[in-house]
Amino acid sequence: MSSNPFDDEEYDRFVFHPGDLIEVTDPEEVASLCEKTGIYPYPEEKQAWISEEGKARYRQGLPVSTFDLADEYDRLKAQGKL
Repeated sequence: MSSNPFDDEEYDRFVFHPGDLIEVTDPEEVASLCEKTGIYPYPEEKQAWISEEGKARYRQGLPVSTFDLADEYDRLKAQGKL
């Protein structure tokens, strides 16, 4: 028996293993999943800004929240600063 308390089948169902995750690329399936969950991806321009800004702040040791960055993007965009 392993000394690791999480090394059994009970906990195994909460762990991702190589090959478990499959990227959904079919546009119709993506649209269906978005409709079911109510979660929609950001537009490409917004996502790129959030990603780059988040990486820059992380490298500086600053706290990073994608939700806060999304709000900041919207504010800066509305002010014409982006």
